[in-house]
Amino acid sequence: MAFRGPEPWLPASLRNQRLRAEEKALDLEFEVLSVGFNEEGRYALRLSAENPLQAASGAGVQLRVNDGDPLPACSAVTEVIEQQDPGQSLTLTRNKFIFTLPRGFCKNDRLHDAQLRVEALRFSEASGQTAQRVGEAIFPIYPRPDHPRMNLEAREHEDLYRYRGNLALLRASEDPTARHCGSLAYSVAFHVHRAPASGCPPEPSQSISREALSDHKADVSSVCPFLNPSNDHCDQEELSPKPRAWQLWAQVRATSP
Repeated sequence: MAFRGPEPWLPASLRNQRLRAEEKALDLEFEVLSVGFNEEGRYALRLSAENPLQAASGAGVQLRVNDGDPLPACSAVTEVIEQQDPGQSLTLTRNKFIFTLPRGFCKNDRLHDAQLRVEALRFSEASGQTAQRVGEAIFPIYPRPDHPRMNLEAREHEDLYRYRGNLALLRASEDPTARHCGSLAYSVAFHVHRAPASGCPPEPSQSISREALSDHKADVSSVCPFLNPSNDHCDQEELSPKPRAWQLWAQVRATSP
């Protein structure tokens, strides 16, 4: 992205304040207000917080869906919805995702590029279990483009940014002329980590022991495919359309196209 690097026009006081924010755990609150697809079918959205320039960047990320408890995860899948009238806006029940990003996840340099990947998954009508990735959108978490600008003067109880917008779900195709497969409306807020009202879990840390990473590698890799260098995003996937209530994500595993 072209908006990396420090801004020389910033006063030293604001640059220092920004650096203090980068040294803290940060919350990304992303709510899907509505979504619509251009073709009939059964769809779900998968949202993943990632830093593609860093290996194992999902380690230490915590995730809450709606009013659920925070769990160690960096990816979640919504429920399956059916698009009967192409272009009509639909609403989701599992629609609010709060990603708590550990210290060090967000930095304004050439080695970090925190983003939220939103993927559109379409389920086959035959089995109802196999899903194809048909589109995706990238939301830049940090650093941000110029519009809207971050509030670098924000205090800890204030938001670095909060606004509403729209994302086009571009077709998952190498053809640069391919049209989008749908779009979604969202609201987003980004601020220093705020503990849930029900409790005060320990603040996530970017640095974890090798033993802890090894113990949870299988679970984390199942929802964060980009943590495994040998496991790229696949167009064909198998999902459980009815995940257990306590799960924050549907189990996804790659299958042959």
